[in-house]
Amino acid sequence: MNHLLKVPLLASRAFSSSARQLRNKVPEAQKLFQADNGLPVHIKGGTGDVLLYRATMTLTIGGIFKSLFSLQEPATLSTGCSSPLCLRRRRRGQEELGSVYFTESLAQSNANV
Repeated sequence: MNHLLKVPLLASRAFSSSARQLRNKVPEAQKLFQADNGLPVHIKGGTGDVLLYRATMTLTIGGIFKSLFSLQEPATLSTGCSSPLCLRRRRRGQEELGSVYFTESLAQSNANV
């Protein structure tokens, strides 16, 4: 029970002004980020910021391509072909190979004559 009475005293000592003083680094950071050196703000922090920026851009562009590929994939799976020309022919009810379609259309036109 005695140790519970000491808690407020210990808490006040932990946050007292006689504890180790920290140096204010804000003015230095302001000088760094407000310097007119032609760099964008998100790169002015140094090598770590440049690496983080490039990794973010790589993942973003990769994610865009992945989402576009994923949007096309269901159409590829349902029709069995992957080229855009093949998909257009399938939508019109034509054969997958152009030469097969061409010979069939010739045969049909000759039969009609």
